[in-house]
Amino acid sequence: MATTRLAIAWVVALLMTPTLVQGEPTPVSFAVDKKDADSAPQAVESAQMKPTQLKPVAWNPAPVADVRALAKPKELPAATTDAAEALKEAMSVGPTTARASTVSSTGQVDPAVTPVSFGVAAASDIEFESTASYCEGDSCVGGDSCSSGGCGSCVSGCGKCCQPANCVRVYGDYLYIQPTDADFNYAIPRDGLAPMGHVGTADPDYQPGFRVGFDVALSRCSSIGASWTWFESQTHDIFSVDAPGNIGALVLQPATTSASSSFLVAETFYDIDFQYIDLAYRGLLTQSSCGHIDYIVGLRYGKLTQDAQVNLSTTGFSPTVVTTNVDFEGLGLQIGLEGDRRVIGGFGVYGRALANFMAGEFSADYLQVNQFNVVEAQSALDDDRVVPILEAEFGVMWASKCDRLRLSAGYYFSSWFNALSTRPWINAVQNNNYDFNDVQDAITFSGVVARAEVRF
Repeated sequence: MATTRLAIAWVVALLMTPTLVQGEPTPVSFAVDKKDADSAPQAVESAQMKPTQLKPVAWNPAPVADVRALAKPKELPAATTDAAEALKEAMSVGPTTARASTVSSTGQVDPAVTPVSFGVAAASDIEFESTASYCEGDSCVGGDSCSSGGCGSCVSGCGKCCQPANCVRVYGDYLYIQPTDADFNYAIPRDGLAPMGHVGTADPDYQPGFRVGFDVALSRCSSIGASWTWFESQTHDIFSVDAPGNIGALVLQPATTSASSSFLVAETFYDIDFQYIDLAYRGLLTQSSCGHIDYIVGLRYGKLTQDAQVNLSTTGFSPTVVTTNVDFEGLGLQIGLEGDRRVIGGFGVYGRALANFMAGEFSADYLQVNQFNVVEAQSALDDDRVVPILEAEFGVMWASKCDRLRLSAGYYFSSWFNALSTRPWINAVQNNNYDFNDVQDAITFSGVVARAEVRF
């Protein structure tokens, strides 16, 4: 009697599931890997929920509950083997996250909700995407290893080692740079009126500076940050001659009385200072397993100051003094690219290129006072200009595992175009020529830079 009931049940099951004979999609039951999920095998209505991890539970040719209780799972017909194998391969890749779509018990796809259970559906109705690896503490989630800290392990970039709400980097740079194209000649030793000796030059040398900044992640692929760059240089030069030799001044206004005087001592003080404040947005442009390139868009506030003083005197007399001041202050846009690439282990190379366009004003003053404290010449100029600043930096770097600590060193180059420097300003006063096309110059700062960076 039991055998007869079992045979009738199988006949009913075959009649109710003709798709098995025709090679149509096979009924597939899934369980949701979630503690509060309903474990009933019957298909239930779809409900809104978060994406969950899915795993196949059983392959059963009949969705009827009483038949399942009476019979063991039956081997799938050959017509449905390919679909089943495709789904098994997708599931064997590793932990996967189902996209936000639902296959209901009627076989309809609803993109608004996430599946709770599936009825009749083919393997091609379900899409999967692999989760990216990332770091939690000193461990890497997703199959990679943080131990080597090199290419192929948990490297920085979109979707790796950076969570949207807690990825911050703080850095400090040491600059050792020199201003160039900004020096000027102030005096020359003479025998009578003929030059006799080395020209006295105010020539800035290498001086230290610094840059500090931070970035805060807005998402896995973007961040916003700020930095402050500061640099000051001081130059001092002095020389003297013995009579009957003399020193000819190169900075005096030629129409003044002091211009024809002879001096025995010449001395100069010359300072060039600048500082930047940058606000920048960084976004991922492209990346690979070994490196990335970011684009940068932001604002820059900049200030440049040039102060010079030349003292010309003879023994026992107060000097004739010339002072100049050239200041600039402006604000403008910043665009650029920044990236790095791992080469071996934690070592790699990096590069950065920025273009800044600051609109601001140059203010320049010239004052000449003789030994009796009488003003012999005085001039001033204000000029609105757009000053392009091009910067480049490249070098080598080392990163710890999971990119928590970075050390780098490289070459830094920055050039201010359409600028007003001390040399053309003095020439303009001496020649009474204030043509804006002549009163301009390019000022360059170049040298080495070293950085320490912490990410958390």
